Order: sequence, then structure tokens, then C-alpha cells
Amino acid sequence: MPPNALVLLITLILAVALPASRVEGRECDLGGVQIYQVSNGFGQGHIPEFRVQILNAAPTPVYNVHVACGEFASARLVNPHVFKRIKPNDCVVNDGKPLMANELLAFFYTNSRAYDLAVSHVEC
Repeated sequence: MPPNALVLLITLILAVALPASRVEGRECDLGGVQIYQVSNGFGQGHIPEFRVQILNAAPTPVYNVHVACGEFASARLVNPHVFKRIKPNDCVVNDGKPLMANELLAFFYTNSRAYDLAVSHVEC
């Protein structure tokens, strides 16, 4: 068998044996993770409060989800394992751990204004 044919055969065998869903660390569609944010009245100290829901609407788990979050800060403690600003305009969701298909994370924060939150990075 010619060397090129052997390489092609091995590539085809691996493609069948290793489904794409098992390949980790690849970027995937940002639209699979959705962020919903609504005003929730006022929190302690009469500071506006907001409820955020982050949903993995993708059919497969995603991880290392990052959100463009500006200078995110909250007068109310946000569980850092759920949502944490790691540097300006970069917040991590769920400590970077997987969000299963249809999994929803939610948290509240208080600030004088709502932050624009948008998914900036997701891996499958």
C-alpha cells in the first residue's frame, strides 16, 4: 500500500473512531450560550438589583465560558464560583467548568446600572 494511502486510511479510521463531540478544547458557536438579564427591583440600601440567567442552549456541554462584562462589580456578593470578573471586560462562568446541555445558572447583582453582558468565548 502506498504511504499516502496508508495515511488516508488511518485518518478515516480515526475520524470514525473518535466522534467530533469528544474533541475538547475547540471553540464553538457563541450563540449556544445565552444571557438573559432583567431588573429585579431594589436590593439592600435601595440599590437597583438585576437577575442574570446564563443558559447553555447548545445540545452538548460547553466549558470555559467567558463573558464580556466591562468593569463588573456588585454591592451584593456574587458567588465567585458562578460568575467572577477575572480582569476588566472578562468574566468567567462556573469557574470555567462545564455547563451541561440546557443547564441554567442564575445570580443577582446590585449596582447603580445594569452591565452589558455578552458571551465572548466558549469551548466544546
